Amino acid sequence: MSCRAMCLCSLVLAAGLPGPITAETVSFQNGVGGYESGVDIRINDDVLTLHNKGSAVQYYWIDGDQSNGTEINYWGLIRFDGIFGTEAGMIPPGATIVSATLELTTPPTSVSADVISGGPFGVARLLRPFDETQSTTGWGTVFGTDGPDLTDIDRPAGGYRNLLAETTHGTNITPIVQAWSSGAPNYGVVLIAATSNAWMIHTTGAVEPTVRPKLIVEYTRTPSRAVLFQEGVEGYTGTSMIFLRMDGITAPGEEYVTEYLDKRGAEPDTTNTVHALVKFDELFGNGTGKVPPLAQILKAYLVVTTAPRSESYQTRTGGPFNVRQLLVDFNWTLADGAPGLRFWSDFGENGPTEEGGTIGPVIASAESLIWDSQAWFEITDTVKGWQAGEVDKGLIIESASDDGWKIHWLKEGAVPPQLVVLVPSRVPDLNGDTYVDQADVTLFVNCASGPAIPYRGECAMADLDSDQDVDQVDFGILQACYSGTEVAEPGCL
Repeated sequence: MSCRAMCLCSLVLAAGLPGPITAETVSFQNGVGGYESGVDIRINDDVLTLHNKGSAVQYYWIDGDQSNGTEINYWGLIRFDGIFGTEAGMIPPGATIVSATLELTTPPTSVSADVISGGPFGVARLLRPFDETQSTTGWGTVFGTDGPDLTDIDRPAGGYRNLLAETTHGTNITPIVQAWSSGAPNYGVVLIAATSNAWMIHTTGAVEPTVRPKLIVEYTRTPSRAVLFQEGVEGYTGTSMIFLRMDGITAPGEEYVTEYLDKRGAEPDTTNTVHALVKFDELFGNGTGKVPPLAQILKAYLVVTTAPRSESYQTRTGGPFNVRQLLVDFNWTLADGAPGLRFWSDFGENGPTEEGGTIGPVIASAESLIWDSQAWFEITDTVKGWQAGEVDKGLIIESASDDGWKIHWLKEGAVPPQLVVLVPSRVPDLNGDTYVDQADVTLFVNCASGPAIPYRGECAMADLDSDQDVDQVDFGILQACYSGTEVAEPGCL
């Protein structure tokens, strides 16, 4: 969804709340709607202190080296300043990001016959600042002689491919903007070329404002917290993972640090079809590290990490890769530790297929996954279904092309798959006992500050509308959820 100015669009995130929660959309693009705070530069690895300032040129190339490192890297740095605040057209601090898209536009072929590219190109959150006004902001002066690495950037979480002339291309960078909204510094993003097939993009200096880089953000004012399930992190041990190959060799995920997923192409292609099956147990409960059984789920993601380039230039993929639900119960682990699953015998003569009734329709897809990147598969409705009582039979990650993707599995040294579930961080059940009762009212009264008067530091939980005070508006939200001796409604917990 795109708006040049802020627009209000209804998004009911859960039933049982005291009134519908709405999502709002804002966009940021230099020269549009009064916004002028976007900056971008291009850095390259052949001259360490030279860059192209986006405001001084209309477009520039983004490019990468060959698999043997013989070409020059040209990467872009883009930042949108002044996007968080309390004024109209800004994202309120602490908001939950429903979606965020970074749009870039390719110039016409009249500029160059080679403006197009097949990709992939990745987008990563910068962990250190850059200064577009200084010529010393370069490959070696800010990021080291090898350029940005995982000390300078977060794992890439978005990408572009199949890039056409005079076309605007968007990628989902929701987790990046969510990190900023949750308090991480907004240093911008880096656009990384994982290909030697260069792509030309319009910059903040383009004559026509509508082709300049654009950030579109949809958010809700409901603050959230993330419940993370990842094998070996904070004591969680509920992940099962299976390496399912067409040739019948099935292995538990614990046998691999990284390994490829792939799909057999046209005959006589000898490539093996390889799927990943993954399941997360023990998700719901009232204890630490659980999703409360009646909590409103704002968003849920399956996050899968790509292997590093040091293993192979081909660990990255254009994709796409899909996630589907498994529809048949299986014995994930037999007594000897081997998985009780086989490609043919358990799934039918064609293996796992929707037509065969063993897997469901596509839930989410990801593409343009470069080295060390993360694929964020949005599976909110699926997790809501599990919360409502549907049987969790696991998920399948499958390739929709014959461009393989090397991912992390479960063996020691791997970065295991994650399930990330966003739930409200401030709810009327102030003491977390599943009731909104007199005990919660007492806590609220002790925190009340009045309109426009900041609450005490320990009373953030009672600021239910996230406006930095605890007043009658917050009490109205609590009152609408009051349940007494009955378990409170979903969305109030």
